[in-house]
Amino acid sequence: MTIVIRDKMFKPPIAHAKPAQRVWFLNNDDLTHTITFEDPSVRSLTLNPNDHYNIAFEKPGEFKYHSDGMTGTVLVEVES
Repeated sequence: MTIVIRDKMFKPPIAHAKPAQRVWFLNNDDLTHTITFEDPSVRSLTLNPNDHYNIAFEKPGEFKYHSDGMTGTVLVEVES
């Protein structure tokens, strides 16, 4: 799963992942963005233009984040 920052938006704004699946953040914008998660147990990150970062969410849940007026959510769901 890849979340791309482009045109000052997260694409897709809602991402779906399974527990332990890697979620990639890729900054294709021309600005540096600091992604801040509302859940303090998830480390925030700063991405310069063309930088990328990946994170694995171990537990199911809804992980909301924001940066410079943009918002997004990672929904970690167990398959039923």
